[in-house]
Amino acid sequence: MFSRNSDKEPAPATQAPALPTRQPMPQSSPPPAPSVSGGSATTSIIGSDLAIIGSGLKIVAQQTLQVDGEVQGDVVGSQIIVGQTGKVTGLVNAERVQVNGAVFGTIRGVEVTLSSSAVVEGDIFHHSFVLEQGAHFEGRSRRPKDRQELVPDLAIGQSNGAGATAAPHEPAPPVQATASTEPTS
Repeated sequence: MFSRNSDKEPAPATQAPALPTRQPMPQSSPPPAPSVSGGSATTSIIGSDLAIIGSGLKIVAQQTLQVDGEVQGDVVGSQIIVGQTGKVTGLVNAERVQVNGAVFGTIRGVEVTLSSSAVVEGDIFHHSFVLEQGAHFEGRSRRPKDRQELVPDLAIGQSNGAGATAAPHEPAPPVQATASTEPTS
């Protein structure tokens, strides 16, 4: 039958495989803010899953504000970007305004750009205005004599809720807009 040979070493016992030891997850720091002219700039984002709705609402951003969601109220900042999924019903006032989505109301900006995917129904007050082919724009384009009329008041906490340079506006009623891909004459 079976016999043991004492000349040989005993066979090692079967062991369960060793489990790897857990290493701590490396801590990552948030990416630094983009730098503009040696300083730091911040971008605030209203995400595509967010809707901000309010009577007399005014959102003020000291730097750049990107709207990818929906805002029913006024949006004021140094630079305003309305993303392709963004929709603003009210005043948009900034030194630089870039519209890729929809704005139903007044736009006031030193530099205003409507990309080919933009839908704007309302008046635009500007010093510099770029309208890309394919953009849908219904309203009036006006260039004030004084550029300073277009610079937004970024003071926060004013009791009257309106900036000194922001002209009163009447937001356009909500309208189902369709993007036009054909240039209009």
